[in-house]
Amino acid sequence: MELVGRALAAPGEIAWVEDPGYWRTRDALRNAGLKPAPVVVDANGFDVARARQQSRARLAVVTPARQFPTGAAHLCALRTRTDRMMDVGAQLALDAFMERGELAAHIRTCHDVYAARRTVLLSALRQSFGRERVGAPSVGLHLTLALNEGVSDRALRLAAQRAGVAVSAFSDHALLPCRPGLFLGFAPFAEGAIRDAVSRLAEVHAALLPASV
Repeated sequence: MELVGRALAAPGEIAWVEDPGYWRTRDALRNAGLKPAPVVVDANGFDVARARQQSRARLAVVTPARQFPTGAAHLCALRTRTDRMMDVGAQLALDAFMERGELAAHIRTCHDVYAARRTVLLSALRQSFGRERVGAPSVGLHLTLALNEGVSDRALRLAAQRAGVAVSAFSDHALLPCRPGLFLGFAPFAEGAIRDAVSRLAEVHAALLPASV
């Protein structure tokens, strides 16, 4: 991403970035001498019209298809109001992996395992926090959990870490104030470990709730 930034823009120019968004993207743009300008994402992902109301930029950096970390789907109408698009996700190693037919075999092997773990996490989160708080993107390897405004997602992340549960806070990926929330990966964890982690997360969450909630 740093090389792309250097190739497409001059030092000091503005680059739109999703907010919340992947922090390494912002770091790479800064290393290229650019100024990341946060654009709040909504349920439809990144909105070019909203970005243009805020500032003029040389380029925009957005996650493909599904926004990270919120899981919002990018509508094509919003993403294609730009002159040019570049996909920088392709890697030579992945191309070779696909050409040998190994990617398809790997996907078949992982699909059922990941689907089962996703179902376990989704069920456990809904049971502990309520169906309306749980975001379940149709693709990807994480789910999201919206928190009450009175709960700090960073404080909950730290409390969960002390309880042995690894989660990420939306606020850690945002430059602007955002609704507190967590995103939780499930791919490398056994089903029993997922249930146990959600149980511990619910306990530390309850301990952080204001008395009036």
